[in-house]
Amino acid sequence: MNQIAKRELNDIANRILAISNLGQWSAELVCDHHNTPASVFKLSSVDEKEKVLKIEKSESLKLKKEVNFILNNAIQNIYPQIFFHGYLEKNIYYCIMESLLLGYDSFNKLYKQNSLNQSHLAKLFKLLEFISCQSVKNKSEVVYKEHYLERLSDRLNSLKNSFLADLLSQKYIYINDKKYLNLMHAIDSTILNNNIPFFSSVSTYPGDLHFEHIFINSLGLIKIIDPKGAEYLPLEYDLGKLLHSLHGDYNILSSLDFELNMYDTNIFYFFYHFPDTKDKLLTFFENEVVSKWGTDTLKYSYLSEVFHFSSLLAHHKDNSKKILGLYCKTVQLINNYYEKFIN
Repeated sequence: MNQIAKRELNDIANRILAISNLGQWSAELVCDHHNTPASVFKLSSVDEKEKVLKIEKSESLKLKKEVNFILNNAIQNIYPQIFFHGYLEKNIYYCIMESLLLGYDSFNKLYKQNSLNQSHLAKLFKLLEFISCQSVKNKSEVVYKEHYLERLSDRLNSLKNSFLADLLSQKYIYINDKKYLNLMHAIDSTILNNNIPFFSSVSTYPGDLHFEHIFINSLGLIKIIDPKGAEYLPLEYDLGKLLHSLHGDYNILSSLDFELNMYDTNIFYFFYHFPDTKDKLLTFFENEVVSKWGTDTLKYSYLSEVFHFSSLLAHHKDNSKKILGLYCKTVQLINNYYEKFIN
C-alpha cells in the first residue's frame, strides 16, 4: 500500500473514532489485506484495553455480511463481541474487543508449537456438529456453483495472464523428482469430469475456518474471528478450510517458511518442515469426520481443500516465491486427491 492510501485510511479511522465517542484513542494500521478490501487497525489508549477496528474501504458487502452474521447468529458467544459498527460515507466498519481474546491461543500458534492436540480438535468438532444439526436442505447445488465452480474458474483464468502462463500450459510438472499431472489438466480430469459433489445440506458455518481464525483457552472454550458471512455453506467447505491448515499447511507456506528451487519451467525442488503432531492430528480428523458424517463428507472435504488452494493462487501474484510454493502444493494436493479417492 502506498503512503497516500495509508494516510487516507488513517484519516478514515480517526474520523470513525471521533464519531464513536471513544475518547482519547489512537489507531494504528496493522494489516491491509492484499486480497480483500478490508483493513485492520489496532486501537489503544492509556487506561483501556485494546480493541480492533476493521474497515472496508469500498462498497463491497463482505464486511456488512460479517457484521450481520455475527449479530444474528444463534451461537453468538463463539464470536468476539462487536463493540460498535456502522458506515462512514462508503466505508463499512466494525470494532471488536480484543481483550475478549486474552487467555486464548490460536490453533495456528499451537500447531506450530506442536501443542495443538486431539482434545482441541474434539472441541471444535463438537461445535461443528452442533451447527450441522441446524442444517437446511436443498440449497447445496446453488452453494456449490457459487462458492466453488464460478470462483475457481474466474481466479484460475486470471493466472493465464500472469508470469505463470508458461507453467500453466505444461501438461506435467516435476516436484522433487516426482511426476504430477499439472494443475489445469488435473482439474479437468479429476474435478470437473469426475467429481461434481451434491452436498446433502448446508448450514450457518463460519466459512473461513482455518487455524489463524480459531482460538481456544485453557478451559476448552472456542472463539472464532472473521467469519465469511455467507448465509449458508456446506459443512465440507469449512472442513476443507481445516484441511487447508492441517493437511495443506497453508499457514506455514503463506509465511514463506519453505525452500523452493526452480530448475526449468516445470521442474521444482520444494520442501518445508511441518509439526511433529501433524500425522496424528490428521488421522484423528479423518476418523472424526467419518464417524460423525460419513466417508463421502471426508472425500468432499479433501476436494474442498483443493478448491481453496486453487482459488487462492490468484491472490499471491505479487510474490513469485509464495505463489510458486503454493502452486507446487496445490498440484500435489489435487494429484493426491485423485490417488486417494478416484484411482
